[in-house]
Amino acid sequence: MKKVIVVLMVMLSATTFAQKGEKYRRGDMRQMTATQMATLKTKKMALALDLTKEQQAKIQALNLENATQLTERIAERKARRNSGEMHKPSADERFERENQHLDRMIAQKGKMKKILSDEQYVRWEKMVRRNATHRKGKRDHRSARR
Repeated sequence: MKKVIVVLMVMLSATTFAQKGEKYRRGDMRQMTATQMATLKTKKMALALDLTKEQQAKIQALNLENATQLTERIAERKARRNSGEMHKPSADERFERENQHLDRMIAQKGKMKKILSDEQYVRWEKMVRRNATHRKGKRDHRSARR
């Protein structure tokens, strides 16, 4: 009887762990339209920051702009990959790309500071930092698996 229970427990735990891979993946987000991505992000921010309707509308426009730019960059990269133009970027290309990324982030912070109250802005910065740390941890974990 004990052996049957042990076998059942092992089978149950094995099936539980086998289901783990069906979680949300970042790639799923890339299959959404820019409008869908912006809407979801705005609603999450509205819940986390207690945004007013006016703030939600402004942030929706900002998120839509960012999501549109993201989808364009993804499409460009996919086109380069499919055409065989992908190459390892030089130090200058990496610098330029990182510089553009930081410029976009600085502009984003300035726009958010104009839209949000001081308290909301502090909470938003904490959210951004927490998300960046979370992504960095995932990135480190993925590289360790390779």
